[in-house]
Amino acid sequence: MLAFISLLSCQERLPVPKVAASDDAGIAWYQLLRKASHNQDVDYALIKRQRIVLDQYMVWLAHHGPRTEKYSIREEDRKIVFYANAYNAAVIYAVLQNEPIESVQDVHSGSFRYSNSGFFLGQLFLIDGEWMSLFHLEQDLFLSQFQDPRLHVMLNCASKGCPPVRYWTEQGLERQLDRAWTSYIENNVRKTESGWAVSELFFWYEKDLIGWSDAETLCDYFQRYAKGNFLTWLQEDRSSCTLQSFSYDWSLNDASSSEPVSPQNGD
Repeated sequence: MLAFISLLSCQERLPVPKVAASDDAGIAWYQLLRKASHNQDVDYALIKRQRIVLDQYMVWLAHHGPRTEKYSIREEDRKIVFYANAYNAAVIYAVLQNEPIESVQDVHSGSFRYSNSGFFLGQLFLIDGEWMSLFHLEQDLFLSQFQDPRLHVMLNCASKGCPPVRYWTEQGLERQLDRAWTSYIENNVRKTESGWAVSELFFWYEKDLIGWSDAETLCDYFQRYAKGNFLTWLQEDRSSCTLQSFSYDWSLNDASSSEPVSPQNGD
């Protein structure tokens, strides 16, 4: 208990915006995010110009959610969508609160000064009536509760190595997840001189991909999504699985202008 209290004292509470929020705050945020989401990047300048939309959504998130509204045990998809959208909105809110930054690794909140812990662990957001860090939201409320490897594609970490940011909806969630996860895997595979490599994100969460599926290795897991030469190589290398990794890109996923890709936002 003392350790928990000590941790909280090292964290910084980001202020809840002092604006009124209506029940349609999520709709307004969804519409803005569709315009601001450009493939891997986010038009932060556009969101900043319409900051009231994000602020109202953050106020709404502060007082709604599975805990305060007592979602039933059967409303799993509703919970998944809430947590994913809350996480992504909080990430964008934190970027604007800490600007200018070139990477989330530049943020040193509270007493956290190593790697990217200041951004993901050092900042607290009021969500669903509770002050929480992005790390707590991701690991304790989201991933550990629902245990599906594809859930990793739902969260955007404001970095170019992340999955594209989306506003997720309950309707057609399975289809959204399958399409987004398949696309993210396809876009994060590279041919090397000695074989193939994938983003190191997949190695960070190797236990999730294997433990939450019937796969025995990463090579085994990727076979269900791979195509062409990559699939052939995986099948031939299945027993040894010499799959390599390439570095995650932590540079800020900032974009000033681009054509929005609608399927990334709830299609």
